[in-house]
Amino acid sequence: NKAFRSQSSYNNLNILDDISHIKIPVLVIQGERDFSIGIDQGKMIFIALSKNFSENKRLEIIKNAGHSTTAENPEKTIAVIEDFLDTYN
Repeated sequence: NKAFRSQSSYNNLNILDDISHIKIPVLVIQGERDFSIGIDQGKMIFIALSKNFSENKRLEIIKNAGHSTTAENPEKTIAVIEDFLDTYN
């Protein structure tokens, strides 16, 4: 979204160092056609999460979906979430 990305607060936002300290299980979900924030954002977040604590981190790229995976491919998104919860719950 051009309007959102032109905000200085967005362009100067860097959470990668902060999230690298998360120790609990984390599931990162991104649609393969997520052009809202860019396809590489999910991968960047996953790499940052795995920097210090790689166990219990998972990245799932949902096929046939953009930014709204729950609306665009709800069956796959739900299956991914259920599998993650079954694994770490």
